[in-house]
Amino acid sequence: MKFVDFLKKARDLIEWFIIYSIMGWLYEVVWWYLIELDMGFVNRGVLYGPWLPIYGFGMLAVLGVVRLLKIKKPLPIFLVGTALVTGVELLGSYIMEWTVGYIMWDYSGMFGNFEGRISVKTSILFGLLILLGIYSVQPRMEKFQKRFDNSVVHNVIFVLILITMIVDAVFSLLIK
Repeated sequence: MKFVDFLKKARDLIEWFIIYSIMGWLYEVVWWYLIELDMGFVNRGVLYGPWLPIYGFGMLAVLGVVRLLKIKKPLPIFLVGTALVTGVELLGSYIMEWTVGYIMWDYSGMFGNFEGRISVKTSILFGLLILLGIYSVQPRMEKFQKRFDNSVVHNVIFVLILITMIVDAVFSLLIK
């Protein structure tokens, strides 16, 4: 693999991470805080920007496992994806507690919760979001990336967003 091809593949994966992190933030803000809890706008997560990296990590893990195991049908994707992201959320809660001293969510009042860190309802919602991601978002992203693969504008925008996200992460973790 040429170095340029490696860089393009890395860019594509990081773009997926960023898009799913932003989609996770939108899900949290719109669904949980504006609709489910009717609390109004609340910026979710430990970062200042409109992204929740746990969603990016979770979806990249799901995409990797689904592709590695060559899973094609919705039900197995839902089951494997749900189990995987529930594990990511549980692990993420422990990492967050260890690094920043608190957890950003508490599912204690929900059915089937474990230590308030994971719950049946949220896991099912994540599984549905995975299906949306795999069958709708991912093909569109890959089509976009292929179409604008060598676009200077695409690469500049990518670098600017990546730098912004990295600076946000550094400042958010140093200040909080």
